[in-house]
Amino acid sequence: MLRYFVRRMAFLVLTLLGATIVIFSMLHLAPGDPIDLIVGPNVIPEVRENIRHQYGLDRPLAVQYLSFMKSLLHGDLGNSIIQHKPVSELIVERFFCNS
Repeated sequence: MLRYFVRRMAFLVLTLLGATIVIFSMLHLAPGDPIDLIVGPNVIPEVRENIRHQYGLDRPLAVQYLSFMKSLLHGDLGNSIIQHKPVSELIVERFFCNS
């Protein structure tokens, strides 16, 4: 029974790791620049580069993914660009306040 449980937990970890890789890859393969969502397309290049650096989008993808995983493991889901609130707070609001 213990062996079964350990094996199932190992598959769970691998599945979650695979899901994060797929989601992270899809976000980076999506067309458009995420900076356009934050400040719009008509902004000076210096501001674009400052925001790109602030969000870590100027780092290599592997470094971005590791940073994403570190934040995820600490429970930090980031902030909503549109609502300017923590994503975890928005999730709690949706589950418990919109019943």
